[in-house]
Amino acid sequence: MTVSLGSNGGKRKALTLRDMSRMDFLVRGSAAVPTLGPFQAPPLARLLTGSRRTAALALGVFSREVVMRAHKLWLTGLAALLLPAAAAAQEDEGPQMFFVHQEVVKPSMIGEYEAAATDWIKLLGGSDAAKGKIAYLAYSGPQIGYVYVVPIDGFSHFSEIGDAFDAVAEEVGAPWKAAGDRSNTASDHFESGFYVHRPDLSYEPENPRLSDDEAQMVHWDFWYTLPDKTEDLEEVAKEFVELYTSKGLDTGWNVYQAITGGDLPLYVVSVLARNEADFYANEARLNDVVGAEAEKLGTKALKAARRVEPFIAWLRPDLSFPQEGGE
Repeated sequence: MTVSLGSNGGKRKALTLRDMSRMDFLVRGSAAVPTLGPFQAPPLARLLTGSRRTAALALGVFSREVVMRAHKLWLTGLAALLLPAAAAAQEDEGPQMFFVHQEVVKPSMIGEYEAAATDWIKLLGGSDAAKGKIAYLAYSGPQIGYVYVVPIDGFSHFSEIGDAFDAVAEEVGAPWKAAGDRSNTASDHFESGFYVHRPDLSYEPENPRLSDDEAQMVHWDFWYTLPDKTEDLEEVAKEFVELYTSKGLDTGWNVYQAITGGDLPLYVVSVLARNEADFYANEARLNDVVGAEAEKLGTKALKAARRVEPFIAWLRPDLSFPQEGGE
């Protein structure tokens, strides 16, 4: 599945599933100490028990209300543009930015929510105003719920997407509002934020072990960093890149930095897998190669963290737009 989005130099490029799943670190280290991303972390059960992200997340059923709320989030986060990562994302050759929206869905109304999301996609697919202007990937998982990831060239491009949704709403009329109302009724609350890809902290192997079609699950680790330790954490990530490069390992990861939000600094690490069994089997395989070295780096990483929260999610092509084979 590919979608069209704005890219460097004002040109448009095809964004692959692997590109759009970029919210990943790598899970490595000794088998005795479960790891999160390239960094080691406390036992998984303790992290999940203490997680505040236990409700469903959803980033796909967009309305003008959602976009306008994100605009407010953008305004409150303008100070974050002073961050090197955010500033770099605005340059012609800067890294890819993403708008990520999560909604907590009432457990008793998950079916209604997905039905509304499906109807929303059908309305988008029949709208001329959406073609070539609106694109997002949807994910869902047992703890993380529903998440939609929207690639953007910067805040001005995000405004253009908002205008496109306005145009769709005007073109479609009452059915659009009805689908939005159903979605809102099924949702409890939401969070939104802007992220920037950090290629300098990410590892892309020459020969990835998975094809785009095989990579149907993503493992995300949310690293909430001590404010004065961000440079230390980034240095560890670079050391992991050096380690995996030196070994020529076939499993990569991507790092994303949040540039808005109320709980910064935050880095997100993502690893692709076929499924959970494949993820943990591959982790064990890599531990046999770099476990001891990764354990030392993981210990260093934990000293920079306030907390680490892991999640798994599955790609949801049925809730993504455009649909497979669409424009």
